[in-house]
Parts: sequence; C-alpha cells; structure tokens
Amino acid sequence: MNVTNDDAVQSLAQVEQTMARTRKAVAAAYSSPLLILWGLLWVAAYTATHFYLKYADVIFGAMAGVGLLGSFLVWPRVKRNLPVKEPTEEKLNWRIGGLWGSLFIYIFIWLSIFAPVNGMQINAFVCTAVMFAYVITGLWFAAYFMVWLGLAVTATTLVGFYFLPAYYCLWMAVTAGGLLLGTGLYLHARWR
Repeated sequence: MNVTNDDAVQSLAQVEQTMARTRKAVAAAYSSPLLILWGLLWVAAYTATHFYLKYADVIFGAMAGVGLLGSFLVWPRVKRNLPVKEPTEEKLNWRIGGLWGSLFIYIFIWLSIFAPVNGMQINAFVCTAVMFAYVITGLWFAAYFMVWLGLAVTATTLVGFYFLPAYYCLWMAVTAGGLLLGTGLYLHARWR
C-alpha cells in the first residue's frame, strides 16, 4: 500500500483536528459547569451588593459558601461526564485543589499584610488574585480560554475600580459575572 504525501498530510490534519476537539471537550466538561455556577453567583452577589452595600460581607460570605458547596456537589458529576479518563487525573485534581486552597490562604495573608482600607479594594484584590489563578491554570493545561478569561475579568475589574467606583458592583455583575457565565455557557453549548 502506497501512501502519498497528500494522504499523509490529510491523515495528520484529521488527527490534529480530533486532538483539538478532544481537548475542547475535556475543557468544556471540566470548566463549563463551574464557570456557570460561579458566573451566576457573581452576578447575584454583585447585584445584591450594589443595592445592599452595608451587607456586602454577608452577601459575599454567602456567595462563597454556596459556591464552595455547589462546586463540591457539581464535581462528581463533572468527573462522570468527562469524555476521556486520564490516568493521572486524581493527582491533577489534588494539585488543582491544592492550588486553590493555597491561593485562598495566601489571599488572607496578603490582606492582613496590605490592610486595604475599604471593601472595594478588598474585592478588587481578591478578584484579580483569583483571575491570576485562572491565568496560571490556563497556562499549565494549555487551556488558553482560561488565560483570556482571567485577563478579561482582571481588565474589567481594573476599569470598574479606577473609572466607575460608584457603579463598581453593577459593573462587576455585568462584566465579570457575565464573562464567567457567558464563557461557561459557550463552552457547554459549543465545545461538547
């Protein structure tokens, strides 16, 4: 059987397309439910905080609690629906969990060192620190949508913080929450 150069090129192109579709399907399976969950929570928490600012700590505390519980409840479903099972998946899950756990410990350390003077500074710091983790995760796993999402939410956070302080929470609900939610919905609809 003779294989021409054109046949080989076409076969390699098909393999590359299959690999790209598989990477997207895995990224969508892992990310879309969690992005949808956290996007909805960000939209709700920021909107509520705009109208009930004096309860911001309670609102964001409730959001974090619901988000953590929701993430733990969604995670087994995510693992079941993965299109490809990785032999190293369990180690990776622990490492990713370790990254996020460490990040939140360090956020509390940094907040105690820097002592921001108002809630908006605290919020912008936490948002950008979380988005830094998105960027790092995207770089580690070559999931570049996470890099772009992290950079986009960081940019919107900075715009709201510096240029729209009176409307910061509504801005964050629409832009940051909307980006998380919209990305999750897009991945769910298009990358499966």
